[in-house]
Amino acid sequence: MKHISVFTLAVLSFTASAQFPYLFEVDTAPYQSLLNSTLVPAGLDDPEFTADLGFYFDFNGINISQLTQYGSGTVVYSPTYPLSNGVIPISYDIADKGLVTANDPSVIRWTTSGQLGEQVFQLEWNNCGISQEINGGTPENLSYINVTLKMYEETGVIEFHYGPSQINPGIQEPCWSSLGYDFNYTTQEGQFVVTGGSSISPALSYYSSIAEIYSAPSLTSIPPNGTIYRFTPQNTGINDTNGVFEFLASPNPSNSNIKVSIPSDAYWTLRDNSGKTIHSGHATDDNILDFESLTPGTYFLSAPRYQTLKLIIL
Repeated sequence: MKHISVFTLAVLSFTASAQFPYLFEVDTAPYQSLLNSTLVPAGLDDPEFTADLGFYFDFNGINISQLTQYGSGTVVYSPTYPLSNGVIPISYDIADKGLVTANDPSVIRWTTSGQLGEQVFQLEWNNCGISQEINGGTPENLSYINVTLKMYEETGVIEFHYGPSQINPGIQEPCWSSLGYDFNYTTQEGQFVVTGGSSISPALSYYSSIAEIYSAPSLTSIPPNGTIYRFTPQNTGINDTNGVFEFLASPNPSNSNIKVSIPSDAYWTLRDNSGKTIHSGHATDDNILDFESLTPGTYFLSAPRYQTLKLIIL
């Protein structure tokens, strides 16, 4: 069953002119843990790491290719300056259960899958413990959390997938999730939305500083196993009916060079038929890419929120 909530009014400390650029909805699907993924070293409390997405992701106008966990729970933000975008799938302060129970470790892992232009990045916090219990040294009946972040290259959709979890009554921490954008590392200000209330039909609250979100209303419980929180970019472009744009290329196919129109400030990647990156870059003000040095063959051009373009050089 799906619950859809569209939010067009800014409340609390959002500026009056601000509008949340995502459609928020709750969905359900069986939880699936990751396989064949990159692992973060075990034995850590609030580990710090950087994960490569494997593609450029359009996160509300900022093109990101990495997410960094800064050593505080599941806080992952893009290492972009001066502004950064990111998420907190669950607010608990996590730690490796293996620090007190060697046969029941926690795992953090990520992977990227899918075809060019349709790739999906997934980052999972698997069987993670709560620092309050781990640091207390009690190895029995520990709380645990399973949650996966998913980011979709083609559509810009962001999802939090919640798996089997148990939070013991003694845990004295608020429970919520958050999406943030235009975060300024210097001022610690930005735009943040936080879930609260019923975990199966949460309300959204809005804040303008990172400090404020830690006093946000809590969820009544961690979202049940199989719950999905989905954030879908709201369409703002002309002729953008599905949240995905199309490149303009001419001539294509061609026996000489091909010129492609591309949005300003977009990060693009050109790959050959085997998936190898041939060129990549950041679009300039003239917004025209001129591929005059390509040898005959088939190539694929991708950029955030654009359908992958097949280029053919004869």
